[in-house]
Amino acid sequence: TDQALQQSVDELSMLQQLDRDLNATLDLNHILNITLDRMLAMCGGVSGVIVLLDEEDSPNQYVSRGYDRSFQAEPDMFNAGLIGRVVASKEPHVTGNVHEEPDYVVINFRTQSQITLPFINKQELIGVIAIESDQLDAFSPELTATAVRITNHAAIAIANAILYQKVNEANLAKSEFVSMVSHELKTPMTSMRGYTDLMLSGMTGELTEQQRKFLETIAANIRRMGRQISDLTDISRIETGRLHMVIEPTAVVQVVNETLQTVQPLCQEKNIRLNLELPEDLPPVLADKNRLVQVLTNLLSNACKYSPPDTETRLAFEEKLLPDENGVDKPMVLCTVADQGYGISEEDQKKLFAKFFRSEDANIRQSQGTGLGLSITKGIIELQGGAIWVESKLGQGTTFYFTIPAAHPV
Repeated sequence: TDQALQQSVDELSMLQQLDRDLNATLDLNHILNITLDRMLAMCGGVSGVIVLLDEEDSPNQYVSRGYDRSFQAEPDMFNAGLIGRVVASKEPHVTGNVHEEPDYVVINFRTQSQITLPFINKQELIGVIAIESDQLDAFSPELTATAVRITNHAAIAIANAILYQKVNEANLAKSEFVSMVSHELKTPMTSMRGYTDLMLSGMTGELTEQQRKFLETIAANIRRMGRQISDLTDISRIETGRLHMVIEPTAVVQVVNETLQTVQPLCQEKNIRLNLELPEDLPPVLADKNRLVQVLTNLLSNACKYSPPDTETRLAFEEKLLPDENGVDKPMVLCTVADQGYGISEEDQKKLFAKFFRSEDANIRQSQGTGLGLSITKGIIELQGGAIWVESKLGQGTTFYFTIPAAHPV
């Protein structure tokens, strides 16, 4: 009884450690290798292979151990033999002497016995593992039961990793498609913008008041489409890790000056007062200047768009020591953009930085937008080593905070 209890405790401990190792990553190849190595060690196998299957139960990926270096698996190899039998039956198969098996396909000439187990997730077969031993009758009923439990645990991690891989592949394909479409749209957009500007300048003849009004409407919508294309290009570059940035010491005052040239006309339209708090001793930041201008422009533009007339917006900077992801204090510059606008509900705050998110609030909906600005802003800030967060209450305004690394220690 004590021996059986100790075996159960040892198995439970092993399964817990396996779960920890498998759940520590979503890298499919790493999970397959961990599972195969653990099974070989537990079963005392001399060779083994894990084969993953597609929706048609056809082999599409494998990892192996202990075979000759010239071993190159072909799909037909896994469709036959004992692996093929398990794929067809979806049931474990154990043989104490492979030479008595008419279906056995020789890959390792040392093999005497083999255990072949299916990976089942949500009643779907996703793969098969085969462990080969150079001993006859190497797999006892107790060992087989433990091996089945290991495959059941591993099947969940493998299925999650497969799903994660498919999501990444779909996101990459989507980002590449968006990037291609954005690039293709730029050429006709540039042509339309150029001809519209030429007509508005009078080079094609005098315009009537109605003609000028129509052309100005066309030009305004071309500019709007240009901004949307630029947003789509940025978000696809951020998602694929291809957003080019030049990180260098940058004076915050230069960033603010360039931003205000764009934002001040928006504030003046609604008589919104912009209060600036910029300490003279503020250090430079390690950032891409143009991208930081883009971040500030987006946040201040939103503050103007989503605030009623005759209100105030505050833009403030200060140097602080803030902990990084490892808990180590680093010198950072904290930027605050606070408005007296319509505010954001707690439910909307949870989705605020998601792509294409647009609030259902009527005050927000009256202003046009793609729902990409804050997602791009978050991506740019994080790529520069900073963070962004928000505090807001409906009817009382919104405050955005973001940090950027300072260019020198405090």
